[in-house]
Amino acid sequence: MSAFIGPNLFLAALIALVSAAPGARADESLPAPKKPAEERLLGALQFQSRAAAFTGTDVGRAGNVRKYISGHPNSTERAVWGFDTLPQGVKSAPGDVVPAKLTCSIFRVGKNTPPGVQVTVRVVSHTCPQVPDQLRAEWQWAGDKVDAQKKTLKEQYDEEVAAYRAKKVDPGAERPDAASWKAANELAEKYGYYEVTVPKVFDFDEATIDLPAGLFRNALKHKPEAHANGTPKRPLVSVYVRCETIGVLIGMAEADLYLTPKPVLKR
Repeated sequence: MSAFIGPNLFLAALIALVSAAPGARADESLPAPKKPAEERLLGALQFQSRAAAFTGTDVGRAGNVRKYISGHPNSTERAVWGFDTLPQGVKSAPGDVVPAKLTCSIFRVGKNTPPGVQVTVRVVSHTCPQVPDQLRAEWQWAGDKVDAQKKTLKEQYDEEVAAYRAKKVDPGAERPDAASWKAANELAEKYGYYEVTVPKVFDFDEATIDLPAGLFRNALKHKPEAHANGTPKRPLVSVYVRCETIGVLIGMAEADLYLTPKPVLKR
């Protein structure tokens, strides 16, 4: 896949023009959370891309608390939430499901853009760190290890996914059935990796994204690698959000993504 080179000067000018246009909606405050604070697990938000200095795009809306990432299949821009602490209950969540809630502000710079944008959510544990590639848009598995057959972990993962799909089981289905969800949990627990595409996310409409509890079991099985001073090198779990719809930017603030781990029911 070819590298994405964003038209920064054109985009900046277009953002300024759209922001100043009559009727441009101000993004003055965050929507009220739909869950009580004690039921939400918040992470720390960063904006990342191939460019080390990237901290998200300011689209110029008055009072805006959000930063934006470009929508494009070849963009390396990501909104990344890191979760440094997790309750033990996520390992045995009912149905092996840990729901995540995502809200996006959609800023349109192109013509005839669809009302709903396509968003891909990649969730990884500290055992499966990700890094932006200098040549490709897709982020890569950092420090990917090779097995005796000279296959990287990502290649092994892809082969297992292909084997499931050959059996008509899709571990990455947007709405998985029981067999697909069991496969998703098995892979997530083994590799610390899960990715799902949500084809239609609407402006300020909170979307629910089910995450496999197996990934959290992977994250909590071992402590993350630490720096010399004892601080972890990376969060227990990281959630990467990308937008693949051309002609839009999507904006997010820290409170726009959270987990809603459900208590384990006593039998």
